Amino acid sequence: MSSTIERKLAAIVFTDLVDFSLLSGKDENKALEIIQKQKEIVTSLLKKFKGTLHKETGDGLVLTFKTVTDAVKFSINLQRATKDLPDLNLRIGIHEGEISFKDNDILGDDVNITSRIEPFAAPGGIAISGKVQQNLLSLPEFETKYIGKPKLKGISQTIEVHCITSQGLPETNISEVSAKLEKEKSNYNIFTLTGGLLTIIGIAFWVSISIFDVAFSEEIEIIPSVGILLMENKGIEKDIFWSEMLTEELIYDISRQPDLRITSISQLLNINPAFTIEEIAEKMKIRYILSSSLFKHENRFDLFCNLIEIKTGKIIYTNKWTEKNENLLGIIENISKNILLSLDLQPNKNIIKLPTNSPLAYEYSLRADYNYRENIELHEMLDKLSSSDVTEDDYNVSINLLKKAIELDNDFIEAKINLIQLEMELYVFEHGYEKLTKDTTLIFEIENKLKDNIKEAKNLNKDMAEAYGYLHLANLYGESSNFKLEPNIFI
Repeated sequence: MSSTIERKLAAIVFTDLVDFSLLSGKDENKALEIIQKQKEIVTSLLKKFKGTLHKETGDGLVLTFKTVTDAVKFSINLQRATKDLPDLNLRIGIHEGEISFKDNDILGDDVNITSRIEPFAAPGGIAISGKVQQNLLSLPEFETKYIGKPKLKGISQTIEVHCITSQGLPETNISEVSAKLEKEKSNYNIFTLTGGLLTIIGIAFWVSISIFDVAFSEEIEIIPSVGILLMENKGIEKDIFWSEMLTEELIYDISRQPDLRITSISQLLNINPAFTIEEIAEKMKIRYILSSSLFKHENRFDLFCNLIEIKTGKIIYTNKWTEKNENLLGIIENISKNILLSLDLQPNKNIIKLPTNSPLAYEYSLRADYNYRENIELHEMLDKLSSSDVTEDDYNVSINLLKKAIELDNDFIEAKINLIQLEMELYVFEHGYEKLTKDTTLIFEIENKLKDNIKEAKNLNKDMAEAYGYLHLANLYGESSNFKLEPNIFI
């Protein structure tokens, strides 16, 4: 009877007993008991996680699962079950790939790759391939750490190895496995390795080289460039508010870093959602892309972000974490600082300055901005500002939200400035530009309010709020030559 070969995509798991050879040399009977105990525990877990045991490789086992999640959960439970058993200390490797099934055995490059990944796990830990790590990105309960690219002779695929660092699992000591890893290109360039004078000399050198048209194999990027994609909303439809506004706040916050180029809001909105990461990077002319997601629960945010270098595919920074509602202010600060540090940049002092210390005031301000953009600005862009599509109530929603924010924090200068601008725009909406041009008393009242807020920002050492006030004051002066003010509150 001839056997058939079937090919399927599967999650592959390899287990290996740590120091089994030493144990076998000392006490062969005990070593056999340990192998049998491992098999018993594995068998008891397989049914729950829909796995299949294909073969034993001395002191190790080879298994497959229908999904990566089942394979990971099985492996975590196996490590927990064996953690306190004497001499039953396991390393586990997980990979996903297309394999061939024949007579209950499995064959293929991906099986071989899994066996090479397993040694990168710490004793009692789990090592995974980049494919598995990508599958776990949307699951906040699993945290991982990048280890490197293993030296794999005879394997055409580019493989990255990570280890799972959550669920009580030990982290791989990279210094113990570094000899098995490929040497990766340094992130440092001439500008990070030299002082001020040497940098100037270095620039002159590179310019002179370019004049003589000498080609270099490596492109030197003086200022890192990052594209920040719209945060994906994993929750209900109304929570798109959080994903859109937190993305906008992140871009605004991190763009204050002087030695970093960030995509603008307008660039972000013009990106075709069907584009691949590589196409987005090419269109925006950027080196790195940050993707992120959030799931809003009643009392907390589940968050994830992933910073990738497009050319190499290397994950520069990745994180999954949870923030309670009262820690809303820390979300943007957390992402901004970690992105900069992962790019070897020292965060600018203004990055860590928050506009308010009240999470609820901050939320009211965001909701005011969002309401303005969705119900007023959108119609303005479509040249329908004077139509019935926009009402006085649309303005008052944002005005009342800003007033609530200021009631909670009277030092929230940005909210005060936005309120001044929005009330002026409502006046124009109700009475028209012509009346405004004749109301010089109102113009001077607005000017004095802006100046008061600038002075207050100075006294509070709120540099960004002060600059924000001067920006609006400049807009006022720019338009007031004819006393014709264009509505523009959130800029």
